[in-house]
Amino acid sequence: MDIDSDNAGGPKRRHEEPSPLKVRVVGGPQREVYDQAKDMEAYHEEQAAVARHKNTQLSNENHKTRAIAEMQQHEGQLEAQFLGDQEKLQTMHDQVNTMFAQILDSQKLLMQQNNEVQQLSRLLDEKRDEAIQLRALNYLGKKKPQNKPPPRRGTRASLDPVRNSSTRTIEIPLDPIPMTGAPNVASNPKSKGKINPTPALADMFGTDVETLAELFGKFQGMLVPDDVVRVSVEKTMSKGTPRKNRNAIQLMDKELKKHINTTLRSAGYDKFNVRQVADFQMYNPAEADKVAACEEDCVDPPYRVEWKGFQPRFNEDLGRMETIQEARARGAQTFEQHQLAARSTSAKHRKSEDRVQTIIRTIEMKKEEGTANDIATWERLLKMVELLGEHGMSSEEEDHIKVNGRMVFIYTVKICIWRDPRVVEYLGLVDEQTDLFKEDLPGRSRSSRFRTNAHGSSNAPLGLPQALYNGEWLKKQKPAFVQKLRISKETFALFVAAPGRMRL
Repeated sequence: MDIDSDNAGGPKRRHEEPSPLKVRVVGGPQREVYDQAKDMEAYHEEQAAVARHKNTQLSNENHKTRAIAEMQQHEGQLEAQFLGDQEKLQTMHDQVNTMFAQILDSQKLLMQQNNEVQQLSRLLDEKRDEAIQLRALNYLGKKKPQNKPPPRRGTRASLDPVRNSSTRTIEIPLDPIPMTGAPNVASNPKSKGKINPTPALADMFGTDVETLAELFGKFQGMLVPDDVVRVSVEKTMSKGTPRKNRNAIQLMDKELKKHINTTLRSAGYDKFNVRQVADFQMYNPAEADKVAACEEDCVDPPYRVEWKGFQPRFNEDLGRMETIQEARARGAQTFEQHQLAARSTSAKHRKSEDRVQTIIRTIEMKKEEGTANDIATWERLLKMVELLGEHGMSSEEEDHIKVNGRMVFIYTVKICIWRDPRVVEYLGLVDEQTDLFKEDLPGRSRSSRFRTNAHGSSNAPLGLPQALYNGEWLKKQKPAFVQKLRISKETFALFVAAPGRMRL
């Protein structure tokens, strides 16, 4: 069988396009061979297609098997990680249980210790009460019998520092006891110096020196030291004194007061040119020359300084001018700082005055008792407090703390680094005596004070004796600064107190 191409010698065709064959039918044995070959080719193509299909199926199954194996491997890793995390959680759970048991044991132990502390605190309070009772009984045994019942609480008589002898005083023994000499008149504010009439004083009263000297002479003849008057009256007006003598003493006291009041009233009338009390209520304009003289000496308040403090300024940190609100806030803050400084200065002044009055009152009571042997100690304390003055007191800051669910007002006391550390112990004795005095007074007790390790910002006062300055602090200062302190050459030695033998 011959196969001829119809496109022989014609245009070329693409390879994809099947070439149309023209088959000639040839009969005989060649036809059979051709049919067999054709069948074999169709069979082989069929087998090849089946083989390709099986190969594709095997590839897909192989990919699935690999994916399943990888998934199983990943699941195994996750399971192992989960088991490890579970073991860690179990270990942590066991540790927490162990710590919780330890915390419970610690809480039980802490509760037991708290109970023991409470028992010891109650026992300490009981012992303290017993000690206070023993001290009170001992004091009552040594106390002199009173000739009259004590004054009612809250009255003026109960506030008298001399007549209220029921207040306890602290006895401070010394090692050794200082010399019991006469106190310095200049350092004792209660000492009364003689006032001499001067032209300035006479001009202030509107009279001449001779008239003022005569008036002072009358006063010197009338006045008697208050200690002598008090002792004489107390000794004379005892229970055994006849009533007639008592009336005579009271009458003499009234006549003396009347004479003094009359003299003072006449001096006031002559000075201000008035005769009735209502004249003081009338406003009399001052003369022009006196006003001019006062204006020459007086200095106007710094109005411009106060006004300038609230004006906007250039702020270097912000690189611009302040706004009006920022300037007002800065001025208000400055004003508040000035107020705090003034409040601190006033507190120091009150503290110094309270301590001086406490020491003076204690000395008077001990002198009245006549049996105290530490009067020289309190006189030395008085001189020390007077030398320190208000600038030698510690700085305090107001604060609030929470005690048993409520806020309590306290003071935090700072350290005066320039002051000798022993001064704190001596001032503490004075504060204890102040607390004893205020136990019998009505009203609220003074606020608690707690000392801190913070240093105060106040400067060291000038002109104190060297014993009152801290020696270690002076060594660290420059010689020029020490020279500016103008340390006094006055000899003032700090005594050595024996607080172990201190008695209430």
